[in-house]
Amino acid sequence: MRGKVRWLIVSIFSFALIVVLMFVWPGFISMSQNENAKRKNLYENEARERYVYPITIESPDWFSYSIPEKREMLKIDEQSLKQMSNSTLVEAIADYPYLVDISLVGTMEEGLTALASSCSAYAELLKRENYQEVFVYNAGNLLDYYAKNPRSDGQTEAVCDLLQEMIKYYQTKS
Repeated sequence: MRGKVRWLIVSIFSFALIVVLMFVWPGFISMSQNENAKRKNLYENEARERYVYPITIESPDWFSYSIPEKREMLKIDEQSLKQMSNSTLVEAIADYPYLVDISLVGTMEEGLTALASSCSAYAELLKRENYQEVFVYNAGNLLDYYAKNPRSDGQTEAVCDLLQEMIKYYQTKS
């Protein structure tokens, strides 16, 4: 008799769980799809304001300047920085020609400290409220965009690897 009661309780619980999941699960799926659609559309459908550095690795005169001269040329003026949206700011960080420098020092923290002193876009990001979350969200969107639209400079893989490392670092800091 106890076995039948246990079987009946398990059956009722299983049925109730299935019924609840039938009504709740589609909501989770649609929320997930809506969030992915928002992320996808952020870069593809938004009129993208993109900061264009005055000199890049692709510039014919790149090698005509010393590293300190190039770093000075790559600074973005304060007024422009203040007007940049978070997504534009993160894209400017991704486009920064010396972004790779973060991987040339001991730790990610040391690399980001060095980046803050040389990349005005990153220094501005650090001043923004919830900058870690802002970076993770916008860099994730940018990675999604680059997956479908590779960079013209051939640096997609390298930039994506660096952005992913930065995302991991900030996620562990949260």
